[in-house]
Amino acid sequence: MKNKEKMLFPVVCVLLLGLGVETGGFQLSVLQMAKEFRISTSSMGLMIGAQYGAIMLMPLIFGKCSDRWGKKYVILGAMLVFLAGCLLIIAAPGYGAVLTGIFVLGSGYSVCESTATAVLTDQFAQKAGGYISLTQSCFSLGAVAGPLLVDYGIRRFGMDWRLTFLMPAGLYACMLIPLLCTKVRPLRREAVPAGKNENKERRFRPDLVMGCLIFAMVIYVGIENGTGYFADTFLELDLQITGKASGVIAAFWSAMILSRIVSGILYRLKRKLLLICYIGSMMLLAGLYFVSDLSVVTLMFFLMGIFYGPVWPALMGIAAEEYPGRTGAVTGLMASACGAGGALFPVLMGWSLQLFGVRASYLLMAALAGLAVASILMLYRYLRGDWHIPSEE
Repeated sequence: MKNKEKMLFPVVCVLLLGLGVETGGFQLSVLQMAKEFRISTSSMGLMIGAQYGAIMLMPLIFGKCSDRWGKKYVILGAMLVFLAGCLLIIAAPGYGAVLTGIFVLGSGYSVCESTATAVLTDQFAQKAGGYISLTQSCFSLGAVAGPLLVDYGIRRFGMDWRLTFLMPAGLYACMLIPLLCTKVRPLRREAVPAGKNENKERRFRPDLVMGCLIFAMVIYVGIENGTGYFADTFLELDLQITGKASGVIAAFWSAMILSRIVSGILYRLKRKLLLICYIGSMMLLAGLYFVSDLSVVTLMFFLMGIFYGPVWPALMGIAAEEYPGRTGAVTGLMASACGAGGALFPVLMGWSLQLFGVRASYLLMAALAGLAVASILMLYRYLRGDWHIPSEE
């Protein structure tokens, strides 16, 4: 039985690796997909938004259900939905079918990621934050490998962007049986506080603490997607550089691997790191407005990966710690915030590209990162009653 419990962590790592392959590959392929189906940049943004629209909706439905039905079986169902979405995109004859497939894929993607995160929280308790950071490092590794493998397949074997969805589909098909063989501990619910004031505080906390966390997550996923998905557009349409996007995207995600491993080691300092990362991201996004050299752009994308890496695990970890006993519902809600940012920002970026160009769009994202800094400061003020960063527990 213990061996079956130990299988859980590597299985989740492989699942997150597959999601990373799809994410990184999609970031490289989205422009090629737009060219094949002859769609505008705003429609290209809608294609990205379709995936994150599903990511926004589905965890709201299945987050609480996973606490009741069993998280392992919810993950299994999500894997099958993800597989179906990949196959539908591969076989799609036109833009409408691709949009449908992307929505189906996003439905499985979101439930799988959020529920797997909740499983780690239940399984490893106080050490869960470090495990979550390590699984997110696997996600980043997949996001590095995705564009490089797609680019290699296109150049070496004459394949096309469909390889982006073929690789994670094969990986998930291979992981169905290993997941069935794992043992997942049942959810341990926290006892309800007896005091009247404590109950009042518990009802109040989701309005403020969760509100700040959700807003920060929406902004984070928005700027991460805006950075990655439009990197190829930035290089090709603004800098007039072709064939280099896979290297820039790989540098971006490689940095996230490193920073997520480090953030897992330094998990107790997550609240300090979170604020530093948002401030650094804001400065680098603003700096993209002024650069034109490929090597400098690559370096800045690498540094953005360093600052982006710790954010998602830190936000998820804080949310899970603040609401123990409701991990499925809480991580589902945070995953929906991911979907909201991922659905809204690519569409806004598509419109912004048409109206103002790529550089001004990155300035807009820098301003939004500044709003996230304000949200984090508000969260810390509530947790400590002042404007200082709360001490690590």
